[in-house]
This record gives sequence, C-alpha cells and structure tokens, in this order.
Amino acid sequence: MFILTIMWSCKSKRMFYLAGVITARLWAGAAVLADAPPVGAQDKLNAFHEVTGGHYQVLAQSGQTAAFEVNRYMNLMLGQYSKFFRNWSQKHPARVVVFEKPSHFGEYAQHVAGLSHHNLAGFCHRRTDTDGVQYFELVACQNQDLYPVLAHEGFHQFIYYELGNITPIWLNEGMAQYFETAEVVNQKLRVGRVSRKKLLQAQSILGSVHRLSIEQLISMDKPTFYRQASRTYPLAWALTHYLMEQDPRRYPNGAVQKYIRDLQRGRDPVACFWTRFGRDREKLNRLFAAYVMRLQP
Repeated sequence: MFILTIMWSCKSKRMFYLAGVITARLWAGAAVLADAPPVGAQDKLNAFHEVTGGHYQVLAQSGQTAAFEVNRYMNLMLGQYSKFFRNWSQKHPARVVVFEKPSHFGEYAQHVAGLSHHNLAGFCHRRTDTDGVQYFELVACQNQDLYPVLAHEGFHQFIYYELGNITPIWLNEGMAQYFETAEVVNQKLRVGRVSRKKLLQAQSILGSVHRLSIEQLISMDKPTFYRQASRTYPLAWALTHYLMEQDPRRYPNGAVQKYIRDLQRGRDPVACFWTRFGRDREKLNRLFAAYVMRLQP
C-alpha cells in the first residue's frame, strides 16, 4: 500500500503560509509499505514539488509547473468565493495535494479518509498538525477534470467559513457542484454553467417513478445521502441551480443568502428552507421538476 507521509516544511512543524510570497522546493514523501507485496524503487520514493504562497501550500506529484498553477488557481478561487459571498473573514491556510498516479490517490484516500469509491475524483477533509492545529487538506488527482475538482473541493473548504459543521449535506454538495463549473471573467466569478452529464442524470431521476422529492433530499443525513450518491448528487446540484438561478434578486441579495443567514443563526435547516423558498411543497416540487426538464446544457 502507498501511504503519503506528510512532512512539514518549516522548523516549527506547523502548517504555514506566506501571504504574497511564493516559495518553491522539491519535497520528498516517503512511501510507507505495510502488508503489501514488494514494489519498484520508483514507488518507494515519490517526489512532490511544493509551492507555498497566499493561503495554500501545494504539493504536486507531477512537477513544479503544476504546483505553481494549482497554487495560483486556489488563491484566485478563494478570493472569488470571498467576494461572491461577501465573506472577508480571516481564512486559515490549507494544503492541496495533487497526485499524478490514480493508484496512489486511491490508496491515500482510503488511508487518511476511509474513502474507497471507484469514481472518487477528490476530497476535502480536516487534519491536525503535530501542535494540535487543525487545517484543511484538499486532495485530487492530475487529470482533465483537475480544476473543476479543485473548485468543488475548495468550495467545501469555503462553506466551512460560512457555516462551520452545520451545513446541510444537500447544500454542501449541491453548492460545490454548482461552483465547480464557474469561471472568472473580467475579475468576476461567472456561475451557473450547466453540465450536460449532471443535467441528464437529474432529468432521468426526476422522470423516474422512484424519484426523490425535495422533502426527502433536504431531510437526509450524511450517511443516507452518500449511500444514494448516484441519485442525491445530481438532484442536489439541480436543486441548487434552481434556487440560485430562478431567484430574480440573485445572490447576494436573494433567498439563498437569507437561508444561509438563517442557518448561521442556528435555525432548523428544513423548516427555514420552506420559509425561504415556498411553503407550498407540492407546488415547489412541481416548479423544480419543470425547471430541470426544460433546462439546456
């Protein structure tokens, strides 16, 4: 088994960042082998190129250029999320680990987070350094979908600054998918692009006799949501898209922002959902389904 051993890059053994300063180095992560057959020498020592700047320490297995590009992108998106949500609170530093080999990514995901989904593209989790300081670690694999994955996982990090651990799972995953297709145009975040794949999945689910209602989706706990991922993920994206795009006031002046503020005040997430988006549940389900069915990629 390949296990990435994280080694700190400063003498204090704590996570760090240099605001406005980029530092780069070659970082060696030793592969710790346990209960596994012998592997080649290349797998025993895997060089990760490190770039640290802004709010992120990036470790990229594929090279220095990739590490620089990921670092620049993550800082850009964090700034755009802050502007979009008008959240100028202090953002703690985070680490991004980008694997080149899918097998190493999968084994690391299993080891540190217990994730073993065959179609896992990335994940965001919280870790604790040797001094007991918590930080976010975002992990992805180098492929053609790297930047949408980083935008997705970066949003999970950002929504924590908004809501902490109380974010409803449908909102967390729905918003992350909504923002993974975002792009920056003229220094502004352009959102709302429709993924053909997600749209077809959502339309298929809503057209099925076994479709999930809004009531079922927003009431799910995390284990139930993740057990039904093939249905819940597309519907969470579709519901988020509907709520964000259909409100004429749009964010940050619309109902979604008010809903998030309700959550910040500790109000019940299901009860205030209906207060903000429509008390007539049957009508809202009908309008939502009609919106998704006529949506175009």
